[in-house]
Amino acid sequence: MFRQKSPLALGLTLAAVGVLIISVVVICARKPPPPPPPAPAAFQIAKFAISPAEVAPGGKVTISAEVTNTGGTEGSYIAKLIINGLIEATREITLATGASQLLVFSISKDAPGTYKVSWEKLFGEFIVTKPLPPPKPTVRTKTLTDADATRLLLHAIPGSEIHFLPNNKVQMKYYAIFNFTFDCGVTDGKLWLAGVPGWVVDFLSIEIREYTSYNGGKLFLTALPPWFDPTKEFAPEIKLPTPEPDVTGLPAMNSIETMAEKAILIYRWP
Repeated sequence: MFRQKSPLALGLTLAAVGVLIISVVVICARKPPPPPPPAPAAFQIAKFAISPAEVAPGGKVTISAEVTNTGGTEGSYIAKLIINGLIEATREITLATGASQLLVFSISKDAPGTYKVSWEKLFGEFIVTKPLPPPKPTVRTKTLTDADATRLLLHAIPGSEIHFLPNNKVQMKYYAIFNFTFDCGVTDGKLWLAGVPGWVVDFLSIEIREYTSYNGGKLFLTALPPWFDPTKEFAPEIKLPTPEPDVTGLPAMNSIETMAEKAILIYRWP
């Protein structure tokens, strides 16, 4: 049997229903919370490399690494390359989220030693080696024949001849125009003929001016003519080092001793 509620109970019930309705309306009308902001830019360093590991003084060393933006926004990254505890170089780049870029530094050092390299939490090193001492010249001997000397000095003058005589004497002939005998020797690493008249030098200057000089009656051999290859003409019978010495000109002469039809030449190679 239905029991009628008292006016007070009925009022409380209606009030509770009203509060519930208002709460539901407020909840439904509330906006959803905004999404969280994107993560700031963050950078990861990888593929760190130093090449070469050893280099001569003044040689170039390449130090590189790949920088990737692993954050949620675009950002700038400043690379600091530190060598032996000091900042050697810096570079700033801007990367979009997810983008990568290879940064390369070129470094050279003159002082020999080991150089410690750090980039963020990556570490390495390279070595600048001590310079090698220059090779000591090798003293060698070459026998020059009359034909060798004629080709060396007077290759471009048909009818000319050079003949070696004993006691450091050299005879120079040119058809029946002149026939002289000169002294020969070595000064400051260069071969010379002494007592050569100036008019003879003037006669020969067109052909030999590029590889001789004339001073005080002496005709000096200052360079090799283009047809005289030092790696072939000097000491072809001696097995040269590997790689062969870089000799492109006249080796330094020590002395010359002449006899009939030939001369013994002592020189320094290279």
